[in-house]
Amino acid sequence: MATQAQAQMFDAAGLNSTPGSNVRSWTLTSAGNKGYAATISTTKTIYDMALLTYLIAFGHFTSEICFFRTAKINLPVLSPVIVSTASLIWMLKQYDFYVAP
Repeated sequence: MATQAQAQMFDAAGLNSTPGSNVRSWTLTSAGNKGYAATISTTKTIYDMALLTYLIAFGHFTSEICFFRTAKINLPVLSPVIVSTASLIWMLKQYDFYVAP
C-alpha cells in the first residue's frame, strides 16, 4: 500500500514501470557510492563522485520543478532538493579538509 507521499510522487503505473525501476536503480547506486565515500572520504576521486551524485540529484529535481514543470512543489519533491543543496554546500565548504591537495 502506497503512502500519500508516494502517491504524490508516482502514479500507480509508475511504481512498476521502467522509469520507476530506473529511479530505484539510481537510488541504490547513489546510496552505495555515498556510503563508500563516507568511509573513504579522503580519496579525491571517491569524494568527487559523491559530490557529483548530489549535483545530479539537485539538477534533476530542480529541472523537474522549474523547467519541465512535471513536479509540483510539495514536501516529497522538495526533500531531495533540500538534502542535495545542503550536502553540496557542506561538501564544497569541507573539500580541502577531506581531500588534501
